Amino acid sequence: MEDKYRKIFWGFIITIFNINLGPINILPDFLGYLFIGAGLGNILDEFENNNIKIAKKTANFLAFYSIGTYIIFMIILGGQYQYKGIVENGVSVLGSSIGLVMAFHIVSGTIDLYISRGYLDFVDSLRKSQRNYCMLYIIGLLLISVSINFFNNFLSIVSVACLFIAQIYFATIISRIKNTFSEELI
Repeated sequence: MEDKYRKIFWGFIITIFNINLGPINILPDFLGYLFIGAGLGNILDEFENNNIKIAKKTANFLAFYSIGTYIIFMIILGGQYQYKGIVENGVSVLGSSIGLVMAFHIVSGTIDLYISRGYLDFVDSLRKSQRNYCMLYIIGLLLISVSINFFNNFLSIVSVACLFIAQIYFATIISRIKNTFSEELI
């Protein structure tokens, strides 16, 4: 299981950081979502679970969503259109909301996996981490929504920081999960 969660971890890292060479994104989000989907698919091969199935479908959807939005905004519209900031923020909030659903199901499926394997010591800690992540992420999404409506730069910066911290927090959750499975080999 360690290698499966490692794929999920690296997929999230790819979606968090955008490294560009000019207009070209070296690590596009769809690549990260494909990594996440592959890791989830590998977990499904070993552990059949509805939460993991939903997370995998969501990851695959987000991969196509990110390709579609890139094609529409950069290629078709050429990056120049009226209300650019509002539309891009709205699309970002929608994608982020769907990403939250995916992350929630990844953790829920992992809790089910822990229970099935008798790792009951980790379940409460993981539920608490899931709750904290969801609350932090929802706060970030709400702040983005408010900043879009009020055109407030300070709120925009705070919301982006909040979402970035939430994403790093989720990466640490996945890393801890990965490590619990590496400890089972010892």
